[in-house]
Amino acid sequence: MNSLILLLSVLISVLFLKNVSSKSLTEVVSRVYFGEDLRPQEHKHLVRLDITPGYTTTLCTGSIISPYLIVTAAHCVCFERLYFKAFSYPNTLVGQGTSKLAHPYYKADCGSRRAVYKDIVVDVGLLITKNAIAFTEYVQPIPLGKSGDGFGYTVTIAGYGAKEDDSNVPKQGKVTIQRCFKKQDVSLPAAMCSYGERRPGSGDSGGPVVHNGVLIGVISSGSCSRDTCTSFYTQVDVILQWFSSMKLVINK
Repeated sequence: MNSLILLLSVLISVLFLKNVSSKSLTEVVSRVYFGEDLRPQEHKHLVRLDITPGYTTTLCTGSIISPYLIVTAAHCVCFERLYFKAFSYPNTLVGQGTSKLAHPYYKADCGSRRAVYKDIVVDVGLLITKNAIAFTEYVQPIPLGKSGDGFGYTVTIAGYGAKEDDSNVPKQGKVTIQRCFKKQDVSLPAAMCSYGERRPGSGDSGGPVVHNGVLIGVISSGSCSRDTCTSFYTQVDVILQWFSSMKLVINK
């Protein structure tokens, strides 16, 4: 009996190693770097955004902040015309429409991922749904953080973007927010960044930066060099000031 168990153990080990050897070491290790499968109960606000400005559809991520408003990145909504659909996990249509707003200081070409105004990332936009989003046990808005939230926090980022395993499951991961000191020829000491391999992927744009259950930022962009990867975020101060200028009150 013991010999049979030992034989089965050896066969399982061989099959596992064969499977691993069929992938590059980078692929296997990257599963940790990119984070873990989303925990839907922690991200009831998270939505996948299918944005169609013309004949092609762009993937972005967003967060529900009120019955009619989804916050995302400005470079996802800055097209002259668009149509969007918002899906909650796993694939439930919760909102759609054509109305949108981008931060007034966002001046980069539409689709650009590094929008800076006076050393601050202003890559934030709003999508306005045609009908009210129906809140349920699984779909809820996220509160906005307060001014000053961000630096030094260990936060959760999440999104529906590119990942190492090509799955359709959204991912989340922990990163530490730092000031964007000069790396890769970028110096934005008043802006929020994180460094390292755990980072947003393409399609995560507009996704949430969450700390203690509140939204303290929005995913903007990222880039990698030989030394490290840098991710940029629009901080909650920018969002709050923009909303205040429009006399827009949320979570009151």
